[in-house]
Amino acid sequence: MITLGKYLEAVARGRTSEAIVKLMGLQPKTARVIRKGKEELPVKLVVVGDVIAVRPGKRIPVDGVILEGYSSVDESVLTGESIPVEKKAGSEVVGATINKTGGLQVSSHERRARYRSGTDHPAGGTGPGFKGADSEISGPNCRNLCAHGHWYCLAHFCDLVFSPR
Repeated sequence: MITLGKYLEAVARGRTSEAIVKLMGLQPKTARVIRKGKEELPVKLVVVGDVIAVRPGKRIPVDGVILEGYSSVDESVLTGESIPVEKKAGSEVVGATINKTGGLQVSSHERRARYRSGTDHPAGGTGPGFKGADSEISGPNCRNLCAHGHWYCLAHFCDLVFSPR
């Protein structure tokens, strides 16, 4: 039972990693950085604090905070929500989302700096509601789960098969 749980967790993490890689593939390859005029630079050369001009209809190249402008931003790649979110000066934006209506000037910042270790990263580790859950399955709890887990699985299966829909 526990081995099955660990297998399902590994599969879920693999799918999450694949989704993150696909999301990173949506990021534009270049950014219009405002330094001495406007320069078209590879996203890899954008540093924290650079001001980036984002035209309507274009993807936002990096995470940041809006300095100037007002627009609706399509965040469906992150949230699945089909309705664009209104953004104005001071709002945070996420790279790979689509600027829909107005021009924006975005100051880049490093969102990934918040996640220092693998367990703090949103794609890895356990969530705040599950802290200590790994240590709770021991001793009598583990014996009960192993002894009676198959009855739970059988009851759940019967419920799925025979419940009216």
